[in-house]
Formats: sequence, C-alpha cells, structure tokens
Amino acid sequence: MKTVPPSDIDELICSNQGLVRSIALKIHSKLPRHILLDDLIADGQVGLAQAATVYQPESGASFSTFAYYRIRGAIYDGLSKMSWTSRSTLHRLRSHRLAGEFLDEQASEKSATNAKSTAEEAEWVRETTEKLAVVYLASQVAIMERDDLPDLDPDTKTPDWIVAEREVLESLRAAVAALPEPDRRLIRWAYYDGLSLTEIARRCGHHKAWASRLHSRILGQLGRSLQALGAA
Repeated sequence: MKTVPPSDIDELICSNQGLVRSIALKIHSKLPRHILLDDLIADGQVGLAQAATVYQPESGASFSTFAYYRIRGAIYDGLSKMSWTSRSTLHRLRSHRLAGEFLDEQASEKSATNAKSTAEEAEWVRETTEKLAVVYLASQVAIMERDDLPDLDPDTKTPDWIVAEREVLESLRAAVAALPEPDRRLIRWAYYDGLSLTEIARRCGHHKAWASRLHSRILGQLGRSLQALGAA
C-alpha cells in the first residue's frame, strides 16, 4: 500500500491545524478550568503527525476523516496521564480512546471492502453501534470493580433507570468473567490498566491490527452474551 510521500506530510500537518484546534476546543469545554487548551492541542499535534505518516490515499477516506480519531485519541491519551483525574474520569477517558480506536479500525476495514448493499450497510451500522455500547458498559464495569460507582446524574437518570443500568453492568461483568483468559487479559489491560491497543499489541509481540481485531471480536462476543442474558 502506498503512503503519503514525505514531501507531502508537512503539507497535511499544516493544512489540518484547524482540525486539531477544533477537536481540542470541544474536549476542553468539558474539562476543569485549570486544564490548558494548549496542552490538548500539543497532544492533538502528536496524533495528527502520526496520522499523516501512515495515511494511505488510495483507501478512499479523506485525510481529515482518517486523522480525526487519531487526534482525539492522542488528546484523551494525554488527559488520562494527568494526575487531576478521578478514577471514574480516567475510565471515561479510556472508553473514549478505545471507542476512537475501534471506530478507526472499523473505518479502515470498511474502506478496504467493496461497496455494500443497503441491507449490509444497515447491518454494519447496527453491529458497530452495538459494539460501541459495549465499550461504554465495559468502562462502567471497570469503575464498579474498583469500588468507585459510576457517576449517577439525578437530573437525567431516574431510580428505575439506574437499577436497570446496574443490572446490565452486572450481566456484562459475568460475561467478561466467562471469557477465555487471553480475551479477559485484553479487557483487563485496556479497561482497567489503561493500556492502548498499540501498547497491548507490543506487549504480546504483535502489530496493533491484531489487537484491534481481537478487541472488535471480543466486543461482538460480549454483545451477543448480553443479548442471550436478555440484558441488551
């Protein structure tokens, strides 16, 4: 596969500074005041540079679409290493990063395949949405395991909603416990220990694509387990 020539990498980085700032501003608006926007932008620049280095124009995706999740993931990765975050906030940041890595992998796989029918496209969207829901729920289970209950917003979550959510989380915890050890290990490293899929792949002696495919497969399996238990 053909990557961007070195002479064009600087141009991609220069022409997408606005994208980095836009993503950083959106994330910054939800953070405590003492977190500096410039720090988020600096982390986003790392993601942009990485995207420019590995971008493959023939994939069919525009560079801005390709770079979006890498920029956002780099910012969340930087935030997760800051000491100001509570455990629940750290887990939320990790879930955002994992969701971004998952969507990035899905987009890459989709661009590498032929055009799908409307029915196939709808099924792809359904499966992707289901797996993203599992990413969120798995991050909540990690919080529960650490004896730090998920944030409960009384303005948006009624008591019966909260009870139902916790029942789903308990079902997911049981489904994770039933996974084979290699799969449980990936979930533990990603959702409990905060490792990125790249770091997990390196630890296991594989490329990131291996960890991404394994993560996606596990998400699908957990989603099916929840459905079988009547929790999804």
